[in-house]
This record gives sequence, structure tokens and C-alpha cells, in this order.
Amino acid sequence: MSRSRRKTPMRGALGAHSEKRDKRNAHKALRQAERLAIARDEPGPRPRDVSDPWDFAKDGKIRIGVSQCLSTADVRRILKK
Repeated sequence: MSRSRRKTPMRGALGAHSEKRDKRNAHKALRQAERLAIARDEPGPRPRDVSDPWDFAKDGKIRIGVSQCLSTADVRRILKK
């Protein structure tokens, strides 16, 4: 696997490596709201009612390429799996 590369040259736009913590907190809040809705015999909440995906750490994705003033070595380093 030493020569494996990403199929599509895409990365997160900001410095965050992952949204794992954001997703974990959003699902935790959703489960808590669902438990309260079940206890009150109300309809369940939607995920957007509980958390906003625009508040997550990453801000979309961008395409990585040599045209972005990066050296070829930097592009190779970024596109490694």
C-alpha cells in the first residue's frame, strides 16, 4: 500500500482533519431529544432542529491541484491515503 493514492483529489477546506467530534455531539443531542419526545409522546425532532451542520469544523471540500501554487511534492504528500 505504499503507492496508494486518493481517487479524487479532494480535502476539507479548513484546517480541521475530521468532523468526528462534531458528528458525535450532534447525534448525542439528537438521541437525547428523541428520548424526551418519546417520554412526552410527541413527534420526534429532525436532525436540523437539534444541530446545524454549518457549525461543524470543516467548511466543505476543495479540489487539490498543482494550479493552487503548491509544489508537486506538496500535492503528492496531501493526496496520500
